[in-house]
Amino acid sequence: MAEENLNNVNLKLLKDTEVKARANGNSFPTKKVITGHLTLKGSPEFEATVASNLSNFTLQADEPPALGGSGVNPTPLTYLLFGLVSCFTTSLANQCAIAGLKLNNLEVTGTMNYDLGPVVTEADTPIVKDVTLSVKSDRDLTEMIKKARRHCPSLFAIENPIRTTIVQEKS
Repeated sequence: MAEENLNNVNLKLLKDTEVKARANGNSFPTKKVITGHLTLKGSPEFEATVASNLSNFTLQADEPPALGGSGVNPTPLTYLLFGLVSCFTTSLANQCAIAGLKLNNLEVTGTMNYDLGPVVTEADTPIVKDVTLSVKSDRDLTEMIKKARRHCPSLFAIENPIRTTIVQEKS
């Protein structure tokens, strides 16, 4: 019998999700909701409670001093990059596990180049210029990286326009 956990990936749970998706026309609809609030004095500037399957966590964010914040907590862009790096890393680990490829180490570094000018002026130029993901491993992961790129939800969200609706509600 094949190993149940490989690269810290529970292959049985992953297979169960695949089976459910295939039974539903290759679809497994899921929803994530986060409600946060602005604090009106000091740090953190923003706070939200987020849930995992087993627990709740309070995340806090501050803008950097260049954007009028205290810079005490991670910035929203830091969380964005963290989400991308963590999602791509686990997607890559999943693809390796599915292929039966055992990893002894895997490290992914994300680098984001951005410009704060358009945030504080009327400049009509991109704020985020580019993102680079650098993969270090004991194995040649060329093919697995290609697969992970196709299967990483966070990378998909960054590389493809997503319809976004903003509505204002009364407090």
